[in-house]
Amino acid sequence: MFSAYGCRGTAPAPSDPPATLEDAASASAFAASDAASAPPPLLSVDNRAPGQFVLRAGAAVQVATKAVIERRADDGRWSAYDDLEGGKGYRLVEGCAEVEPPPCRALRVDDVLVPEPWSGQSCSAQCKTDCDKNVFRAGVHRLIVTTCDTPPRRFEGQPFEVPSSEAMLARQRAASDVVRATIVRLDPHRAKAATGARSDDHRAGFAVVPGTVNAIEVDGRSELVKWLRRKENFKDGNAEMRKVCAEQPAVGFSLTSSSGSDRERVAEVVLEFGCNRITVVHEQGGQRVTTVSFFDPSRSVVVAIASRAVPSDGELGRLQ
Repeated sequence: MFSAYGCRGTAPAPSDPPATLEDAASASAFAASDAASAPPPLLSVDNRAPGQFVLRAGAAVQVATKAVIERRADDGRWSAYDDLEGGKGYRLVEGCAEVEPPPCRALRVDDVLVPEPWSGQSCSAQCKTDCDKNVFRAGVHRLIVTTCDTPPRRFEGQPFEVPSSEAMLARQRAASDVVRATIVRLDPHRAKAATGARSDDHRAGFAVVPGTVNAIEVDGRSELVKWLRRKENFKDGNAEMRKVCAEQPAVGFSLTSSSGSDRERVAEVVLEFGCNRITVVHEQGGQRVTTVSFFDPSRSVVVAIASRAVPSDGELGRLQ
């Protein structure tokens, strides 16, 4: 019988998965209450955000580089994908190198491994970029990690839900584990630059107005993160519906997230108040990925967040 561990403590056996995400959360909370008396698990698999994982070793262990992502069907049964990354599967690699990784990797006690995230796509799941047929995999999933022992031991992450659109997934990831944030004013009159490289003088391709960078304090970051996470705040649809924005201010955010290890990620978020358009740029597989949505349902909320972040900006303060 394989040993099985969830994000906190021991997860249910594969034959008895939690019926709902709420059940999984309750089980996790119960396990956490007894954590003081229980020894740390050999390996824990935590979810930072949908498709973003953190592995923590409680003791020295050899894990298989190739992991498995399973999807839960309506009847509660789990099944593994076999077409991710062109058949290579999801792998516990921290970057997208051209060199093929070894089949196993060693973790020492207290090591933290933050693998390259799963994109939610089928073919370009992690590092592969030359895909012409992708399927976005919404639904409830979990990550399975095995050891290189004989027989191998199996570790299950808690279930996580991939939302219904790539744009929603990008916003959720941008709002995950944010430790620093800045806001800038953008110049909507200057031509957009390519989003292929991050720079201090652009946010998602928009030129930064010099001298307008302001750090956002903890309360402001919390408000922004909550706003980004709420599905009902946005309309995800055809980005070509409104190509031209009215003459109103635009602002850009840089959101720096950390998993607790040495790795940090930066997402860029641009808000064009003239057409209520939000652009999110994040890194995936060494590439910069852009998604576009609209924030019509929550304009007043984010106007207040932006104006409070820069109270000296009268133009932002006059927005309705």
